[in-house]
Formats: sequence, structure tokens, C-alpha cells
Amino acid sequence: MKAMRISKCYRWSAGILALGLMVGVSGCDSLLEVENPNNISGEDILQPAAAEGLVNGTAALVASGFSRMMNSYSTVTDELDWVGSRDSYREHDLGNLQDPFNEFTDGQYPDLAQARWMSDETLRVFADLIAVDSLPNDLLLARAHINRATIYAHIADFMDDFVIVADRHTGGPPLGESGMGTMYDEAASSAQTAMGVASAEGDSDLETLAAALYARALHGRAVWDIGGDRNNLQYTWLGDPTAGLVASTQARDAAVAALGMRGGIASDWVHHHLYSSST
Repeated sequence: MKAMRISKCYRWSAGILALGLMVGVSGCDSLLEVENPNNISGEDILQPAAAEGLVNGTAALVASGFSRMMNSYSTVTDELDWVGSRDSYREHDLGNLQDPFNEFTDGQYPDLAQARWMSDETLRVFADLIAVDSLPNDLLLARAHINRATIYAHIADFMDDFVIVADRHTGGPPLGESGMGTMYDEAASSAQTAMGVASAEGDSDLETLAAALYARALHGRAVWDIGGDRNNLQYTWLGDPTAGLVASTQARDAAVAALGMRGGIASDWVHHHLYSSST
């Protein structure tokens, strides 16, 4: 009888405790229903206040894509020496880029694709803001085109193929090796637009950067025209040491003009892509 009383008492106490927990949890519903101020919707980026964030975020994506590519490229070309236990980097150190399961080889495209898509998406948003005269600062447009010029030229420099789509959820046909030269054309177009905006706004530093990107894109296209498409090489480089040298008047003139903005053709000029927690 004593054991039975203890068992009944235990079940009774457990029932009271469970009821108390249910009442307590139900009373905490309001504590769990909170709104994260950092969450934004797709519509939020269409607001004028988001314009600078779009430019800064794209710049960060461009820098990330560039550094991800250079990790592999610099190892393959012996600018960096592999040390350690990462077999994927060791493959690159040995010059192997054929392994589709190498995490560093197949990790390049997603970063580059995000940066490319966001550079175009930013300009699409800006076009809507400009249509209703709501872009806070025209220099943001110049910076957005600089981001686009940078990532398009970088992709053209290092990739043999790429996919350009406007919708993140719908695939598209690849450009193919014979179509990669158009990436330089897009880069040159955006750089030229950025030059015009920066000049109109009186920002000489931004104008110089845009001019340098314009010259670089034209030079890249001239190099690509010679040997970028392996199925349509213009030169074979047999016997003639001058065959295959780039001779683009347009690229030369653009380079002279860009250098002229910073001390003349006899001087050196380098742009450092700097970014921080605020950008």
C-alpha cells in the first residue's frame, strides 16, 4: 500500500509539473515572436536608401570572386608554393586543373557568378531609381559600372566559358569559348559609362579608375582576338617573332589617356582595391 501511494503521488506531481510547463511555454509565445531588424525582403533593395549598400555589397562580392580565383591561379603558375596537407592545393601546385572534384577548382564559378549577377542587378535597380529621379548620388552609378567592368574583365581573363542569365532560378546557354570575347566588350562599355558619370560629377579619382579599366578591357579584348578562342587562332607563331603581338590603336590611345590623368605616360599608376567592414 505504501508503494502504491508513492506511485500515485509521483504521477500526480508529474501531471501538475507538465501542466505548469505547458502554461509556462504558452505564456512565452510573445518572447519567441520577434522581428530581426537585419532581415530584409527583396523589395527593400528597391528603396533609394539601399543604393549604397548594393554598390558596397557588390564590391565585396567582386573582391571575393577575384581572391578565390587568384588562390588557384597563383598556385598553378608558381607565384605561390603549396605547403601543407591540402591535396586539392597540391594538385594545383602540380598544374592539374582537370579534376572536377577539386574543391578549389569547382569553387571559382559560384563566387564569380554571384558577383556578375549582382553587378547587373544593381544597375537594373538603379535604372528604376533613375527613372523616378530617386538615385541618392550619381557617383553610385559610376561605382556600380566600375564593379561591373571589373568582374566582367576578370571573368574574361581567367575563364574559357561562362553562363550569363538574368534570372537566378533559370539556367541559360553558356557563351562558349568563342563567345568569351564579348565579356571584354561589356567591361569596356561599363567602364566608359563610369568615366562619363565621374567626369560630370567632378570626381577625378573615380574617372581615372574608370579610364584605366576601359583601357584594360580594350587591351584584354585585343589579346583575346589573337589567341582567346583556341578554335580560331589568328596566328601560329611559327618563325615570325612579331606574329601575334597586340597592335590595337584603340587600346593604346585609351591607355595613354588614362596615364595622362595621373602624371603622364612616363609614370606608373596602380589602383588598390581596398575594402573594409563598412564597404
